[in-house]
Amino acid sequence: IYIRMVDKTGFRNMNSGTHHRLILPWKGTGSAAGTTPFCFERVRAGTWAIMAFQDLNSNGRLDAGAFGPTEPWGGYKPIRPGFRPPRFNEVSFTVAGDMNGLTVVVK
Repeated sequence: IYIRMVDKTGFRNMNSGTHHRLILPWKGTGSAAGTTPFCFERVRAGTWAIMAFQDLNSNGRLDAGAFGPTEPWGGYKPIRPGFRPPRFNEVSFTVAGDMNGLTVVVK
């Protein structure tokens, strides 16, 4: 499972902006069936988005076809607009201090 927490610039371009990245081995061993806990540390206050995907073919990227991603994906704010990727303002949130209990559903 790849999880990225990105600012607006990082959301548009994976190689720029400020971002935090985790690569988690999915064990499905969290408190609920099929869950994996994760943690980002030292995140500065600001506006962020969290996006995740399950890399089924181990190529390190989210594969997409003509109608969108072909691998399970999701974000902290679960929006799935038809026929286009989500926009930053649709999936972003403000960090002002410690946050706990965020859920990212990958499907």
